[in-house]
Amino acid sequence: MARFGKIAASGFVVGIVAAGAAALADGPSSSGRIRIVGEVPTVCTVAVTERGTPLDLSRGIERVPVATVEERCNTAAGYSVTLTTQNGGQLRTDNGAAGVPYSISYDGATRSGAGMVANRAASPQPQNRELSVSAAAPDKLPSGTYQDTITITIAGK
Repeated sequence: MARFGKIAASGFVVGIVAAGAAALADGPSSSGRIRIVGEVPTVCTVAVTERGTPLDLSRGIERVPVATVEERCNTAAGYSVTLTTQNGGQLRTDNGAAGVPYSISYDGATRSGAGMVANRAASPQPQNRELSVSAAAPDKLPSGTYQDTITITIAGK
């Protein structure tokens, strides 16, 4: 064990001597500088938790919560969250023939149609937002299952 310590110490001395010789080759100096650079990568994510709430379209629905969205984005300039719908804001049957228009409410803002954009200030902590939907009771709508897919996308500015 003592032998290893001597070898390591000898290598350290050689390293210092070599570094000192390089400094002398450039000439003596009264100061020195070292630049330290660190980086934090951009991380923007959404996590969607569906509530599995059945929607009774025959009675109409008003701001029924369907999901909670956790937004997380560490960009200094803030970020945007975009919500788009596959069927342009229509709940449709599998064959796509019949449709029920609906509106999306996301964190207090409501939009009918194909989607919406929410602009956010920078926030280092995750933000939970509620997603809800509303639809008027349709006249003479055939029975069946009506659906649409909402896609939520986050992007740093």
